[in-house]
Amino acid sequence: MKTFGWRFCCLSAFVLAVACGDDKSTTPKPDAGDAAVADTGDLGVSDAQSDLADADTPVDPNNPGLELSPIQEGVSESGVAVETLEATGARIGRIASDDTGFHGLWAHCRNGDFRLYNERVELCIQAESTNRNEMFTGGSIVDLRLRGSDAEDVFDLLKPRVGFNVQFAERVYVVRDGTDGGPAVLRVDGYDTPVAYILGIVGGRLFKSDGLQWVTEYRLWPQSTEVEIVSWLTNPNMTAKNITPGEWLAPGDRTEVFRDQYGFAPSNLAYRWMASVGESSSITWYGEEDMAIDELPFSDNNPWLLAKFSALSLGAGQTHVWRRWLGIGDGTLASTQGARERRLLGAERALKAVRVHDAADNPVANRRVTILSKQGQPLYFGVTDINGEFEASWDEAATISVEPEAGFEATVQNIDGTASSASVTVPTAATLTVNATTSGLPTNVLVQVRASQPVPVNTEFVALGTGSLRIAPGTYTLQVTRGMEYDMIETQVVVTEAGATFDADMIRSVDTEGWIAADFHQHMEPSSDSAVNINDRITDNVCEGVEFVAPTDHDVVSDLQPYIDALGFTDVLNTFPGLEVSPRTGHVGVYPMPFDPSQRGNGTVALAYIDQSEVKYRAIPDIFVAARALPTDPVVQLNHPRGGTSLFDTTQFDPNVDDPRTFTKTDWSTDFDTIEVINRFPSTCNTFADLAQFLNVGLKKTGLGNSDTHTLNGNPAGTPRNYLAIDAQPGQIAGADVVAALKSGRVSVGAHAFIDFTDGKVPGDLIVGADQTFGVRVQTPSHSEITRLHVIVNGVVVQSLDRTGTNGNDFDEVIPLSFP
Repeated sequence: MKTFGWRFCCLSAFVLAVACGDDKSTTPKPDAGDAAVADTGDLGVSDAQSDLADADTPVDPNNPGLELSPIQEGVSESGVAVETLEATGARIGRIASDDTGFHGLWAHCRNGDFRLYNERVELCIQAESTNRNEMFTGGSIVDLRLRGSDAEDVFDLLKPRVGFNVQFAERVYVVRDGTDGGPAVLRVDGYDTPVAYILGIVGGRLFKSDGLQWVTEYRLWPQSTEVEIVSWLTNPNMTAKNITPGEWLAPGDRTEVFRDQYGFAPSNLAYRWMASVGESSSITWYGEEDMAIDELPFSDNNPWLLAKFSALSLGAGQTHVWRRWLGIGDGTLASTQGARERRLLGAERALKAVRVHDAADNPVANRRVTILSKQGQPLYFGVTDINGEFEASWDEAATISVEPEAGFEATVQNIDGTASSASVTVPTAATLTVNATTSGLPTNVLVQVRASQPVPVNTEFVALGTGSLRIAPGTYTLQVTRGMEYDMIETQVVVTEAGATFDADMIRSVDTEGWIAADFHQHMEPSSDSAVNINDRITDNVCEGVEFVAPTDHDVVSDLQPYIDALGFTDVLNTFPGLEVSPRTGHVGVYPMPFDPSQRGNGTVALAYIDQSEVKYRAIPDIFVAARALPTDPVVQLNHPRGGTSLFDTTQFDPNVDDPRTFTKTDWSTDFDTIEVINRFPSTCNTFADLAQFLNVGLKKTGLGNSDTHTLNGNPAGTPRNYLAIDAQPGQIAGADVVAALKSGRVSVGAHAFIDFTDGKVPGDLIVGADQTFGVRVQTPSHSEITRLHVIVNGVVVQSLDRTGTNGNDFDEVIPLSFP
């Protein structure tokens, strides 16, 4: 039985097969935060520092408060040697090794950046340059952890901001190194500048510097788990400036943000603190007054938090100072609570044990538990450990809600405010196991589990040979897939209290010998609009049968190879580094890319960049020029040229009227190699018409079909996909062969169908002679069918063959054609 009826409109000359189937309440900052400076007109940072530092009363270096920290006598601007960490006290120094101690996808610390640490925590603060594509410069906190932790870094970025501008770091240097037993202090001098990433996207039309001079200090005391951050913003202009000071704070995709009073729900109302919790580390962030946050949620779990304090007018020659704290924990909310409460409340609330177990008293691990007030206000949350436990605090009668396992409702239980602990019993889950094989050998599959009642279920898991899911006993619909070359298994499974096991024998029904399956447009956590864990994306590709993948994260170069190797998929999946450059006028894929984690965006083609102190921007033609200059001789790919962020829509290119060779709109260029014909399915026929016009006037471009996947569930990798005429086994596909096939057009594109020729012809071939025959073969897996096959010559349909209900799933015929 065919469970999907994919319908589609066109087959192309490049061999395309589609199986058709701000309300904000804040407390005014104390007057002590404002320091007046003389109106010197062209005031520089050093002048502002001198005015602030030359107070009549000497500043206590151990408690500088809102004053600049006195410079320690004899201190080196590079600090102390930090390759071997001191056992006691706070220290700061420039890292002089490529082994920074921080590792993982989110680790951005480099040789030459600064390590700030004490007995309990350590951080990395970047020097003047940065490898972050979002910013022009460093002076930002990019990595943090508890001292002694070897877990992957999960923190993203913290950088002082004012409005939509951030601090440009002209100079980053040590003013106190901690060797006197007091705090270690790093200072950043600079001015306000727009965010590079935003500036690049909008082209510099909306954002500009206000000409404000800026100093920030990062201070860490011995034994503290909090970094104190103090900023001084000086207005050297002759007119007042309206400012809203705050922070550009990105906790990272692998964390969950919890907001005081509002829990997980975003809000632009004022609150006292926020926290984020990840698997290996957690943070809390707060200031001397209530704050609000403008959130830029590019994906569900990936917000940029634009924290802001009270707006104010900064008069000519005036300086405004504000102070806040960044606390570091062990991956729990509880570990960030104590220092914050001591500072804000004067005392630390007692932590209470919460235990979650099932009816058989088995601990239930990895369950998110939320504690709410009687009025429904989120107070606390945590994730149960292997013993089903976590620590929380509550001072009044409250409610505990335990996140359910698949097929269950959430468990809700009242707790007394005086209780010293809580125990919650949840329903007992069973285990659904799937064993997957093909030709008798273990294989990798995606398992989708659905039910409509009594509790709706729509979830998925992977079986790398074997996989399992904890789920409520009941009857479920199972779909097991191995990509579009294999028949899909759909069946009903009854899961009893003892569990259930299903053996899936995957049958390959589409023969693609001599071809490899590839996807050249995918997103994962390095992208600003995707929160998909990089390991999950790789596994997604493997389970979908993709054999070659180019990662194309927005404006940052990604290299999947180390992660493929670590997961053990080296023999089934090949890759090279890639990139999607993302101006608002259209997006461009570039691959393979040089990968250099020391440079902005790992070596990206930056949209906005600084050249001899001048900010410059790259439009589409400039992006093409920059890509062509790369040593990797990359493929330049025009992504989704119709629908959304699309070059052809932006320039209003009309293939029925315009000759692409002489078209002269702003941002227009034809210097690309490949063009996505299938990306956004509703735009496919329009995009095919564009490609036909390019071919008709002699501009040979290779049409592609890419998934452009940003999520997992319902948005798999490799749909659609490209079949490249490369006779190589999975795991042995050379990147040079991929580039050559793409540039020569040796590609067949399919979405639940595969089209090729049985007479030896390959897309991209040059055929001489007016009369030709084509042995056309179309194959589909059991869950899809083709309904029509169109023959198109020079963009015109010359034959349209109805295949509904004929030849089962296949088309295998000879088509004669005469060409003028």
